[in-house]
Amino acid sequence: MADNSPKMIKMNTLITDRKKKSTITFQFQDMRNDNVIGRKLTEARKSKNVSQKELSAILSQYGNSITPAAISKWEKGESVPSALQLLALCDIFGITDIRNYFLGDVPESPAFSPELNQKGLNILQSFKEALITSGQFVPKERRRTTKYFEQIQKISKAVSKLPVSAGTGNFLDEDNFEMKEFPSSPTIEAADFGLRVSGDSMMPTYTDNQIVWVEQCEELNPGEIGIFIYDGCGYIKEYQEVMPDEEEMNDYLVDGVIYPKVLLVSHNKEYEPIEINPALGLQIVGRVLN
Repeated sequence: MADNSPKMIKMNTLITDRKKKSTITFQFQDMRNDNVIGRKLTEARKSKNVSQKELSAILSQYGNSITPAAISKWEKGESVPSALQLLALCDIFGITDIRNYFLGDVPESPAFSPELNQKGLNILQSFKEALITSGQFVPKERRRTTKYFEQIQKISKAVSKLPVSAGTGNFLDEDNFEMKEFPSSPTIEAADFGLRVSGDSMMPTYTDNQIVWVEQCEELNPGEIGIFIYDGCGYIKEYQEVMPDEEEMNDYLVDGVIYPKVLLVSHNKEYEPIEINPALGLQIVGRVLN
C-alpha cells in the first residue's frame, strides 16, 4: 500500500523538484574516494601558512578540542570533520562560499570572466589564492577571522625571489633572496629560508607558487622531501633510494661496496622519477619542513 502521509508526499515533492531544477553534482562515495574535503582543507591551511598544531589551537578557541593527529586524519581522508567542525574550519579560513570551494561548480557570472569555462575559472581562482598568499595582495573585504591570524607573532625570513623547479639552481644566489614577514610558527622558525614552488610536479602535496620552508642539510633519509640541484637545475622532490639493476651494478660500485641508486620522485603521478646519474653528481640543498 502506498504511503500517502503528508511527510512522504513532501519528500517525494522535494525529490521531484530537485530532478527538475538540476543534475546532482556529486556522490558521497566519490567525494570520499577522491578525498575532496581532505585535499581542500589542506590547501586552505597551507595557504594561510598555518601548521596542524596551530590549527588545533585555533579550533580550541571555538570550543572544540581536536588534536593535530585528528586534523592529519581529516587531510588524509581517513576521517571527516563533523558538520560543526567543518563550519568552524570554513570560518577560520574565510571560506564563505562553501559549495564553490568544495565542489567548484558555481555558474559563471558576467562580472567574473564569462569567457572562461569552469576549468578556467578554477585555475583563475588558484592564481587568486596564490596572489593573496604571497602577501603582496589582499582581498577587498577583510574577513572577521583575520584577527586569529593577526594575533600570531610575526617572524622575518629570507625567501628566494626565484622559484625552484624552474630551470637553473640560481635560486640559491644571495642576491635573489628578500626578507619577508610571516606568522610565526615552529616550522618557519626552524627553517633557514623559504622557496616558492614552480609547476605541478609535487601536487597535491605542494601547489604552484606555494612557499616551502627549507632547513639546510647535506643528507636526507628516504621518504623525505628535499631541495636539490642536479645537472644545473633546481628541483623539489621526494628523496628515494633503490638497489641498482644487475646491469647497472658497476656504476654504483665504489671500493667494493654497492651504493643505492637515488631517485627524485614527484608526487604528481604524471611525472616519472628522475634517476640520478652518479657521474653528474647531486647536490642536496636542504630538507623541506612543511
